[in-house]
Amino acid sequence: MQSRMLLVAIALGAPVVASAATFSDPLVSKAILEILRGFIRGVMYVGTPALVVLIVWTGFLFVAARGSSEGLTKAKKMALTTLIGSVLLLGLWALVTLAGNTFGGLSAAALLLVLGAFFAYVLFKG
Repeated sequence: MQSRMLLVAIALGAPVVASAATFSDPLVSKAILEILRGFIRGVMYVGTPALVVLIVWTGFLFVAARGSSEGLTKAKKMALTTLIGSVLLLGLWALVTLAGNTFGGLSAAALLLVLGAFFAYVLFKG
């Protein structure tokens, strides 16, 4: 009786073991990089029109200031904020492109280790 149960278990378990042996890692680095590129593409699609609106609004603030020091200060502050936003937007795109070209050949575990070390450095560099 026990030998029959063992044979049935082996017969039912063999396909599971065989499929587990051929299972590939779903977290390959290319998948992670494609997810990051898709996220950045979405941020760029939303951020670029917002950046254009902010540039136009900043120009309107400079024109509406008409030489008053308070209005010019507000317009200069808005121009600086818009410049910082544009640098962050383009820098994020450049960082993901650089990471994709640099870490494209690494395994998923190595890529996650590098990203974890980077985030730990940023959080605790203080």
